[in-house]
Amino acid sequence: LFLGQVRQYKGIEDLLDAYEAIRDDTSLLLIAGRARDESYGREVEVAVTQRQGVRLHLGVVADDEVQYYMRAADVCVLPYRQVTTSGAAILAFSFGLPVIAPRVGCFVDLIGDEQGIVYDTAMPGALAEALSMARHVDLNKARQAALAYAQTLDWAVIGSQHASLYHSLVS
Repeated sequence: LFLGQVRQYKGIEDLLDAYEAIRDDTSLLLIAGRARDESYGREVEVAVTQRQGVRLHLGVVADDEVQYYMRAADVCVLPYRQVTTSGAAILAFSFGLPVIAPRVGCFVDLIGDEQGIVYDTAMPGALAEALSMARHVDLNKARQAALAYAQTLDWAVIGSQHASLYHSLVS
C-alpha cells in the first residue's frame, strides 16, 4: 500500500518499477491518494494502466475510509526521494502496519529492524529487494512491533515525557 498525497517527490514511479520487478500473481500494489498536480496525476494514471497487479484510487481518501486501505495491506511502502517528517509512516504504525522506506531523513529513526524495512537508495534495485524481503518477514511480529512503536508516540506518553523534562529543568 502507498497511501497519501500523490506527489513527485514521493517516488511513485520508483515504486511502480520496483513492484514490476518482483510482481507475482499473489501480490497487489494499491496506490491511493489525491494528486495535487493534475498533470502529474495523469502521468501516474498512465503508468499504472501499463502495469499488471496495480490498483489506483486517485482522489481524496476520506478519513473514515483510511482504515479499509490500512487493514487490507500487509505493508505500507513510502519510497520518498526526500523527507523531513512522515505522518503516513506514523499512521501506518498506528494500524500495526510495517513500513518500507528509504534510509533517508526521519525514516532512519522511525523504522527499526522489527517494524519495517529501510533500504539504501544508492543501491540499484534496493527498493525491489526490500519489497521482496517483505514477503519473508514474520508479519505478525512486524505488526506487533509497529503497533507497539505507535503506542510510544501517544500524546499522553509524549506529554508526560515533556512534563518530566520541564520539571527536571525547573528543579
